[in-house]
Amino acid sequence: MPIDTRRRLRLAVVGVLAVVEVTARSLQTLLVQPLKHLAGDPEIHVPVFVAFVESASFVLSMAVWLTFCLATNTKVEIRNWRYRLPMYCCLAVLDGMAVITASIGRSLLPAIPFTLIGALSMTFTLMLHSIFKTKQFPIHQKIAGCFTVLSVLALFVFKAEADADADRSTHLLSITNADKLAILMCWRRASVQGTSLHNFADANGVAPSQIRRWKKLETRLSQSRPDATTISRGRAPTFTEQEEDDLLRWIFDRRDAGIGISLNSLKQYACEMFSGLKEKSSSAKESTLRRFLKRHRLTTRVCTHSSSVGPEQERRLAGTFMASIVPRIASLDKRLIINMDETAVFFDMSRNRTIDRVGARHVNMRKTSSSTLRVTVAVAVTASGSILRPMIIFKGQPQGRIATRELPEYPPGSEYACQPHAWMDGATMQQWVKKVSPSVWHDH
Repeated sequence: MPIDTRRRLRLAVVGVLAVVEVTARSLQTLLVQPLKHLAGDPEIHVPVFVAFVESASFVLSMAVWLTFCLATNTKVEIRNWRYRLPMYCCLAVLDGMAVITASIGRSLLPAIPFTLIGALSMTFTLMLHSIFKTKQFPIHQKIAGCFTVLSVLALFVFKAEADADADRSTHLLSITNADKLAILMCWRRASVQGTSLHNFADANGVAPSQIRRWKKLETRLSQSRPDATTISRGRAPTFTEQEEDDLLRWIFDRRDAGIGISLNSLKQYACEMFSGLKEKSSSAKESTLRRFLKRHRLTTRVCTHSSSVGPEQERRLAGTFMASIVPRIASLDKRLIINMDETAVFFDMSRNRTIDRVGARHVNMRKTSSSTLRVTVAVAVTASGSILRPMIIFKGQPQGRIATRELPEYPPGSEYACQPHAWMDGATMQQWVKKVSPSVWHDH
């Protein structure tokens, strides 16, 4: 036979086998669902119909694989590996299609033995092709064919068992508590009529051990949710319904009053009011409160509108603050309770108002060049009534010329320091504490 004719024959065989493969897969997809509906209920386990259609489709795919394998060993075989290698690649593709598509909709675990056996079959066949390259050893054709047939039979058995296990597992996972109780009721009726447990379990697509377990847990099943698939009631709630209502009322009252609420303030209030939250760690408390907010469709928002606080509300806020702070400082020495404030003092305290004609468009005032220069003055007083020495902060480097040469010559009675921006920062605050703390204990 001419070489060109052989090539065309090879391509034709590959094309026809590919069409048969696709047709087999399509028939499987089109026939399985209608057969399930013919059984009366799509949810009922129908291993006979499903196994028949899927197994027939799988056998057809393996027959395609076998036919192509044997076709590569006939008299039309091309000796050159440049032509024979594409044929083996097509063989591997068809084998992979048969293995993977046969397990569509299943677990990946049943596909493992299919893939291993198919790969071993293909590898053994290719090995025989490499060893017996001449026509003087036609026995390799028979060995390859027998091994392929055995592979097909093994794949068929493994597939039937895996399909039954996968369908049973899927069915068991989808049974609700109400269905479990219904199966138990049917089992009691069937047992009176003499039906064995194994036959009843096979007829309903469940395992006998499952029925025995449901019988032991029948009381808990009846107390669980009917639409649930487990008897677990989930996480125990941290707050009772009354506690959640109280917490929501507190949030809404502060929201209506225009008072900001942070997660920390919510956590502090919840720990003070509800003892069940105190025993948890800080992260567990935050997680509990976040779930509470999410459950009630609440979240942290940025303020979009602000308004001034009225006198009555100011008094209420001051009372709330005093009620929270007084118990904390009641046991402290009054000399250790210090109220400090800081303010800017400009070198030239120029006015921004003057007297001029009514209706004048421009009102001019002269200011000195030092009108924007300032210092920061920090003043403090203790709860015992003692006034601490003020601290004056100038603009300059802490170890610069002003701090080392000029400040020591300033009059006593105040503390002096330098800061690049004349601010009260952390370092300046520590300096103030070191300089002022001796006078705190001095009894004026």
